[in-house]
Amino acid sequence: MIDARPIKLVRQTTRFNCGSACLAMVLGVSVEDVETYRLRRAPGELKDPKTGPGEIAEVGVFAEEMLAVLWDAGIPHLFVRFPVTGGDVYDRVCENLPAISPVDRVVGHLNAGGIAILAVNSLRTPGGGHWIVANGTRLLDPREGSDGPTYTTMAEFDQENPLDVHDAILVA
Repeated sequence: MIDARPIKLVRQTTRFNCGSACLAMVLGVSVEDVETYRLRRAPGELKDPKTGPGEIAEVGVFAEEMLAVLWDAGIPHLFVRFPVTGGDVYDRVCENLPAISPVDRVVGHLNAGGIAILAVNSLRTPGGGHWIVANGTRLLDPREGSDGPTYTTMAEFDQENPLDVHDAILVA
């Protein structure tokens, strides 16, 4: 395994900005910088009439928005969709290349020193989603240090997909 570039844990500042915290980790900026950029990028979609002016509504970051922010920042990335029901779904990047499972693609990327932003089930909100960052064999959960369970290890991430990853964004 190649050593991944070090990433500093950034904690989320609200119940809903784990995605912004993960983008902040990858981009090396603060959560506030990411939230400010999100407001400038799509002002009408993120404003909440119940909050003050310039505040983001309590809406998490969806994969499409994360991809757009990474694109705008010039960060090379690849979106990997995981099977919804646990079936065998393999990506084929090119006809001349062998098909590869999403788990193998993520693990191979991490073993090569890459970083991944993973969409997982929330450990705190039944039926909810959560974003975490994988850096080599480390998992960085923006909820770390707060009360309740957090994701801490990649040791069990394999073909069985026990982390229940829904999507992954592989970052160069």
